[in-house]
Amino acid sequence: MKKIIYVVFLTAITTALLTVFPSCSGISTSENVFFAMDSVVQVKIAAKDREISDRINKRIQEISKSVENQISKTIETSDIYKLNIEGAGADISGDTIELLKLSKYIKDITDGAFEPALGEIIDLWGINEGGNELPQRIEFYAALEKNKNYTVEETDGKEIIAAESGENLSFDLGGIGKGYAIDRVNQYLKRERPMGVLLSYVSSILALGKTQKDEMWSIGIKNPLAPEKVCGFIGATNKIISVSGGYERYSEIDGIKYGHIIDPVTGYPVSNDLLCVVVVMDSRGDNNGAISDALSTALYIMGKQGALDFYSKSIIDFEMILFVKADTEKGYDIIATNVIFSEIE
Repeated sequence: MKKIIYVVFLTAITTALLTVFPSCSGISTSENVFFAMDSVVQVKIAAKDREISDRINKRIQEISKSVENQISKTIETSDIYKLNIEGAGADISGDTIELLKLSKYIKDITDGAFEPALGEIIDLWGINEGGNELPQRIEFYAALEKNKNYTVEETDGKEIIAAESGENLSFDLGGIGKGYAIDRVNQYLKRERPMGVLLSYVSSILALGKTQKDEMWSIGIKNPLAPEKVCGFIGATNKIISVSGGYERYSEIDGIKYGHIIDPVTGYPVSNDLLCVVVVMDSRGDNNGAISDALSTALYIMGKQGALDFYSKSIIDFEMILFVKADTEKGYDIIATNVIFSEIE
């Protein structure tokens, strides 16, 4: 099917992410802000009454914390921490096994652009600890050259994660974890069926139903060259939106900014012709949160042409916006597929 580009230009900001709407008869809203998975999480619920919206908000926070406790690589009781330390013999949950299967699938279809076992290199860069020096050469190349492939095998009726090399791998699911949390929340919300939900983990967003005013949610996209500003909006209902770019989290070493997204081939933070990638998927897919999160990372690593080629051939149903570096006044061009993106001039 032919892909159409929709880019709509506006002259002023008309709305903003998580705007407080006035009360409407019969509809109650409940908002919540908390910290989980190294992000400020924002939630807005529109439901029939306050009791329902408050209950949903509380449960979303519980699910978010549960996911963090499941897949964090630094929490010593988490599945990923145990897997990294113990290897194939680690006793981890079936949910984590399924997430690692999905991670492997995305790794395979992106030819390794998405790599879930980059934890050792991420640690060497000190990305999660605000590192301020380059990795040591010997450790870096040893980590880069390590075979990071793994399989899921059955032993005594139980599935285990086995590294092809036989060595313990270092998994870091930061590139898929927030999307996975969205999937877990989405499963719960299918039972509650509120009028509308807007859930933001900053880089992954779930927009269900409509606002209290019976309108689509308006999702602000940050300007990748001036993250304190919004450069446009996506109108969304029943959508998952994932954003990847090197402008939010980075380390500055000897005056050079290094982003937090690592290219699995070079082991260095990504540096190509893209500033940012936005992936949009339907919220009704069971794993679309995790898939969109991982895809936005992979497409950003691929660069402009690689992302366009992947999109044209992919069996996955998704749309995207590419922010491409350009020698223009605003510093970038926009390539959008079937996404209505309202850009602010």
